[in-house]
Amino acid sequence: MSSLTIYILLFFSVFSIRVPFFYNSTVLAFIILSFLLLFLNTRKLVINFGIFKSKIFILLFPLYCLLFLFCFIFPYYHDTNDYSKHWALLSQVFSIITIYLLAQLANKKINDDLVYFSAKAIFVIYTIQAFFVLICFLFPSVNELMEIFRSPDGTQYDSFGRYEGVKRLSLSGGQYFTLSASWVMSFIITSFYFKENKTTPLLIITFLIAFLFAGVSAGRIVFLGFFFSIFFLAKDLFVRRVLVTILACFMMSITFFYLFSSYTDNFNRYINFAFELYYNWKQHGNMSSESTDILKSMYFTIDLDTFLFGHGRYMQDNGLYYLNTDAGYLRMILFYGIFGLLLNIVIDLIKLYLITVYSGYRLNFVAILLGASLFLIHVKGETFNHIVSVQAILYWLLFSCYFYNKRERIIIKEKEL
Repeated sequence: MSSLTIYILLFFSVFSIRVPFFYNSTVLAFIILSFLLLFLNTRKLVINFGIFKSKIFILLFPLYCLLFLFCFIFPYYHDTNDYSKHWALLSQVFSIITIYLLAQLANKKINDDLVYFSAKAIFVIYTIQAFFVLICFLFPSVNELMEIFRSPDGTQYDSFGRYEGVKRLSLSGGQYFTLSASWVMSFIITSFYFKENKTTPLLIITFLIAFLFAGVSAGRIVFLGFFFSIFFLAKDLFVRRVLVTILACFMMSITFFYLFSSYTDNFNRYINFAFELYYNWKQHGNMSSESTDILKSMYFTIDLDTFLFGHGRYMQDNGLYYLNTDAGYLRMILFYGIFGLLLNIVIDLIKLYLITVYSGYRLNFVAILLGASLFLIHVKGETFNHIVSVQAILYWLLFSCYFYNKRERIIIKEKEL
């Protein structure tokens, strides 16, 4: 079994593409993985249950149980009977199981360094995604065909068609914010892969620009990942000499798209969307966009009782966000107060800590940047322990590092003997 199988299944698990008869590609990946692990090896069951004795289970399982309990207690306490938050958690649990099975398969079939391979796999699946975005951008007819693989929700974000042909281009179930958040993660992890692989400066520049173009089609927050990536790469001597070149190429790409905007409507809309902050500053003297204006309106003052205990409401009866806000920090506080927010943050920070430990501290800087990005992205929308694609990436790293650590301990024991 080649690494290609792992890449395809990881692509399915992270992007949750809509698949007829299977709900989405995560479910399909789970079925395929179960078949591969349970039935292709007739001599023994090859699923490793040692995870239940690990720090991952010991530290995270009680916190997830507490989080599920919070999701019952606060709606019950406030007599709202709003238990919709459970669906997001249950989706995440299913994704975690699928990713664990995939990491188990990689441990069995991949002989490479699993820390390196996990980063390489993220690079590969986002390179594939960038290719799909480019194809859909250049060929609108292909983009229309891809709609069958995307979730129908979220079209309200572009109800006036101003960004038609620019947004909603990815081969992914979720679009917009959830996808752009995972793109930020991919930039950071891919930078580690570039460093480990000693990728040439020219290829680094090429892929960073390609990822930026594809990612921004989901959301401008992807610029955060681009700048984190530059910061990561600048840390290492072997790429410091190309930092100026990267920035120069970035400016060249802006110039390229600007020139083409005179000829192609899609390029014009892309530039207007990607650099709306700049255009507003140039025309009106303020650094703002439609998204930042909406975000400001979604944060408002609350009383101490709400801050501590929330309202026990996650969704309104009409299906919209409670109090019409989806701002990450406020929305969690409105549901289960500051304690629920802190619990979600702690859960993700423990994941990052375990990634650092199990990787032999090779991913310590990656974990720091991932943590910083989570805090920043959560300002815009729920990210901590919420977005399934982001959690799939974090757990892919975590489980891969877990199996890497087990391999290393076996090697050490064999050397001692």
